[in-house]
Amino acid sequence: MDKADYTEEQITKFKTRFARRRLARILVAIPVVAFIFFSGTSMGRGKFFDGVYEVAGPVGVAALLAILLILIYKWRCPACNGYLGRAFSPKYCPKCGVELS
Repeated sequence: MDKADYTEEQITKFKTRFARRRLARILVAIPVVAFIFFSGTSMGRGKFFDGVYEVAGPVGVAALLAILLILIYKWRCPACNGYLGRAFSPKYCPKCGVELS
């Protein structure tokens, strides 16, 4: 469908869905960034952290990869289901051109 084929009500729904997806992306990014920050700042600080890294390191990396895959899978246009690319908050879908924000 071309972007001109959508009603105003549909476009409003697309914008709402996109806003939810963008919020979820932000909420997921916060713990990921915190994990990366704390991993880097607490390395080599004693035996306690060495034990934590034996478990948290591989688990954290696996969790980060899973989160990234989910984000890539979910970062789609609500109108055409096309991938939105690397842009954090695109104004328009690069595939169908529908307005997102």
